[in-house]
Amino acid sequence: MAYSSVPQEIQFQLRDDAQGLTHPAASASYVFADDPLPLGSDDGKVTVVVDMSANGANPVGVHSLSTSFMAAGYEWTQPTDASEGSAKLTVHGIALERNPLKVSTLQSNTSADKRAIFANVQQDAYRLSQR
Repeated sequence: MAYSSVPQEIQFQLRDDAQGLTHPAASASYVFADDPLPLGSDDGKVTVVVDMSANGANPVGVHSLSTSFMAAGYEWTQPTDASEGSAKLTVHGIALERNPLKVSTLQSNTSADKRAIFANVQQDAYRLSQR
């Protein structure tokens, strides 16, 4: 990739399509796919990997490294003149629940219960992927 053509300043934001919320910039960061990827952490910060085109002029894909946000798409807006500021990358997706799945201790915790829980998780994941 020609790094000289990669925008030096990008306005970056996450947009939760399910709730219509825009995440603050302090809770999100991005890295380019060619850069070393950060170590995973569970600090609540969403890290998105941006894959740039061969000439580095625009993104061709994005994906999230965080378990709390599933990237579904993006918008790339280039300024028409210098007075408009920098390019803007808006990543659309769905914020996932941060609370771990809790199983009631009153349940018998049999293999049938575990299968039912697993089936529910699979259904939820499928529904999220269809949004």
